[in-house]
Amino acid sequence: MELYSVRILRTEEERILAKRLLYEVYVQEQGWIPPVGNPSNLKIAESVLGNILVDDYDSVSTQFGGFYGDRLVGVHRIITRFNGRLEVENYSQLPRFLQNDCHHELSRSAVDINFRKSPIFLLIVATEIRYLIGCGCKYAIGTATFPEPGNFFCKIGATRINFPEFKYYLLDQNLVSLIVLFLEQPENFRRLFTVVDKFKQKGKVKLIGDEIDL
Repeated sequence: MELYSVRILRTEEERILAKRLLYEVYVQEQGWIPPVGNPSNLKIAESVLGNILVDDYDSVSTQFGGFYGDRLVGVHRIITRFNGRLEVENYSQLPRFLQNDCHHELSRSAVDINFRKSPIFLLIVATEIRYLIGCGCKYAIGTATFPEPGNFFCKIGATRINFPEFKYYLLDQNLVSLIVLFLEQPENFRRLFTVVDKFKQKGKVKLIGDEIDL
C-alpha cells in the first residue's frame, strides 16, 4: 500500500515538478492565465517538464510537497517578504497588528485532480503549521474564498478576520478574505493535529526522519 508523506522540496527537480503541478491545475484545468504586469510577476515559463508557473516570490519561498508514494500530488508554500512586502500586500493593506509582526504568508496551493478527496492537503497544511511554530513565528497569513476553501481553513485552526475582502485581479469572479494563523495559540490547531494523529495510527502516513514531523 502506498503511503502519504509531506516534505520540503529541496531539489531543483522537485521544485520544477511543483511549478508544473501549479500550471496543470491553474492553467490547463481551470483555464486561468496570469494577467500581464501583475504585481507578483506571476507568469507562465518554459522548463524541461513543459510549461510551469513562476513568480518573484519563488526566491523567498519554502515549498512543501505532498506525496502518494513517490508521486507528487499536492503543493503549498510559505513565503517571506520580497522587496519589503508579503505577496498579499501587493493587493491589499494588512491590519495594523500584522504589518510589523507577520513575516510569513501561505500561498499557491494545488492538488492533483485525482487526490482532491484525499487527506494530502490537510497533511501539507499541518506540516507547514508545525514548521512555523518550530520557527517561533507569531502569525502567518493567507487568503481564501468563502464558503470554501475558507471554511476548511477555519476548521483546522485559522481565523477569518474582520477586514475588507478584495480581488487579486479585476476579472476575478470571487472576493477573498484574509485568514490568520495565530501560532502562539497552539490550542487552535488541536483538532487538526488530532486528525493527523489518527491517520498516523491507521498507518496511512509515512514519517520521514529528517523532515518535519507530521
